[in-house]
Amino acid sequence: MVARGIEAELHDSLGQPGRGDYRLTGAGAYDPGMEPSGEWSGLPGADLVHLGIDDLRAGRETESSLLVAVAAERLRAIGVELPDVERIDFAWHRLYDLLNAADPRAAHSRYNALLGRMASFARAAEHARAS
Repeated sequence: MVARGIEAELHDSLGQPGRGDYRLTGAGAYDPGMEPSGEWSGLPGADLVHLGIDDLRAGRETESSLLVAVAAERLRAIGVELPDVERIDFAWHRLYDLLNAADPRAAHSRYNALLGRMASFARAAEHARAS
C-alpha cells in the first residue's frame, strides 16, 4: 500500500504517465548551470538529472535519460534547461521495462526509488528557487 501512495505522489508531482515524456531532436540548449558545480549540485538527485541531460543530448535511452524525460515538464517549470527534445512515447513504461530487463526481482523497488529521487530533486529545487 505504501508503494501505491508513493507512485500517486510521483504521478501528481512529476506529471501523468504519457505526459512530459521527451526525446532529443536537435543539438539542444544545454545549461552549464546544471553541471555538478552548478546551482543544483547539492540537491538530492542532481547527479541523475545531470546524467539524464547528458544522455538525452547523446541520444541514449538510459535510466537517467528516461527519468529526465518523465519529469521534463516539471524540471522546465523550476528552471532546469533541457535539450530540445520531442516526446518519448510511454517513457514511464520504458523506464520500468529497462529496469526489469536488468533485474526483474528489483525492478519495482528500483523504479520507485528513481522516481522518488527525482521528486526529491524537484521539491528541493523548487524550495531553493523560492529562497
